[in-house]
Amino acid sequence: MMTNKNHITILISTTFIIMLLILLPGQKSAEARVIETPFYTNSKWLNEPVIYTDPSGNVYANESGDLEAISWAGKKKWRYATPYREISNVTFDKAGNIYADSWYFIHSITNTGKVRWVYNHHREGISKPIITNAGNVLFSETGNGNDPDPDNWYSDYKTVTLNSTTGKKISETAKINQIEGKDNNYYKLDNGKIESTTKAGKIRWTYPGKFSEITQGRGNNLLLREENINKRHYFRIVNIGYDGKVIGKTPEMYGIEVNTFLTVGAGTFFINNQENKMITSYFNNGKKKWHKGYSPGYMEGLLTVQNNQLYLREQRQDHKYYKYKKLSLIDSYGKTKWSYSGNNVTLPVADSKGNVYVGRDITKIFKVK
Repeated sequence: MMTNKNHITILISTTFIIMLLILLPGQKSAEARVIETPFYTNSKWLNEPVIYTDPSGNVYANESGDLEAISWAGKKKWRYATPYREISNVTFDKAGNIYADSWYFIHSITNTGKVRWVYNHHREGISKPIITNAGNVLFSETGNGNDPDPDNWYSDYKTVTLNSTTGKKISETAKINQIEGKDNNYYKLDNGKIESTTKAGKIRWTYPGKFSEITQGRGNNLLLREENINKRHYFRIVNIGYDGKVIGKTPEMYGIEVNTFLTVGAGTFFINNQENKMITSYFNNGKKKWHKGYSPGYMEGLLTVQNNQLYLREQRQDHKYYKYKKLSLIDSYGKTKWSYSGNNVTLPVADSKGNVYVGRDITKIFKVK
């Protein structure tokens, strides 16, 4: 028979073991579970790179406005520099050809680094080029004083389509907020409302509202930011299908447009409010799934979805450590699975095989998991 003294001894011992497991640093730190493998180093890099992958698994780094190609084995292939050394965004087609915007120009390059064509759009502002269903290049631009058209300056918004093989202009429209859906129809914002047309320009449907942004969803749907004209900086996200029917709406929320970002996930979408340092996940029907604040002492969180995994990169708030950044993998419930910290940690990219690449310390790229 066990005495009361034995009961107390067992209880104290069990409590001590539990407390020890909780306090052990190896058990407490999520960062201990991150495995990093060196992939590539370039000691000549001066600035934090932006990393991309193409359909074949090659890795590219946009460093100091130049594009550097890296093989899947982690070897440098080539480096491409534009006249202005100001490459901003990079997009790939299915064949692995590259489309990069650089100030006045769009450059098309093969995956071996050879120039296919260069398009001069004569205007200062240009959006990230995208590849349409037909394989053409679509981008938006704004005018300036060098615009040869008489209706120039910054109110001269246009959406331009180029032939991806030749770089020749196919079409130009005055609608800047226009996308091509997966159904080959067009969806554009016109004075606040959204309008769907066929390629021939025939109107399919219109939906009224005060929409300011349009984003392609994962399926046959669009995510629209709708402003409340009576309450400044208040908005909601409206999820609408290609048929013009509303799938769902979020509750109204506060967020200045330049500090509030939407990221599309699988069956969900995320609102990143940098001003409030808060991330909120929503189902496609507009119902809130979870919300999560930034880590204490961090600001300017950025989100990306790679292979259906959500990553959050945060930057330290104090100026002394502004280079110090933390990358976290967030699960479907809003919990942090692991974190990876260091100087100049970049947003990750993933290839079709599931490899995840992250830059750190400016000159290095790692595979992490």
